[in-house]
Amino acid sequence: MIVQKKDINFQNMQAGLKAFKDFLGVEGFSDPLVHDIILALAGRHTIVHNLAKVDNRFLALVKYASARTVHIEEYRVGDAVQFTPEDVVRLQESMSSLLEEIATAMNKRILATKD
Repeated sequence: MIVQKKDINFQNMQAGLKAFKDFLGVEGFSDPLVHDIILALAGRHTIVHNLAKVDNRFLALVKYASARTVHIEEYRVGDAVQFTPEDVVRLQESMSSLLEEIATAMNKRILATKD
C-alpha cells in the first residue's frame, strides 16, 4: 500500500520510517535497532559498490547511527567494512526485532481505530 502510494526506497531507513509515520501513523522505534540496520544497509552498499572501502557516502549514512550495537568504532575513509558471522546474526536479530516493533505498533493502531 505504501509503495503504491509513494515512491519510497526502503533501503533508506529514514524514508521508510517516515512512510510508516506519514501513511500509517506509527513511529517511535528503537534507535539501536534502526541504527544497526542503517549500518547494515550502508555496509552492504559499500561492500557491493565500493569494494568494501569506506567512502564519504558511507560516512554520511552512518554519521547519525551512533546508537548501534554492531561496529561501534569510528570509521575513516579507506577503512574496510567487514562483518563477522556474529555481526550478521546480531544485524539479523535487529532486523527481526524492528519488524516485531512495527507489527506491534500497527496492531495497536488498528485496535485503536476499532474503539
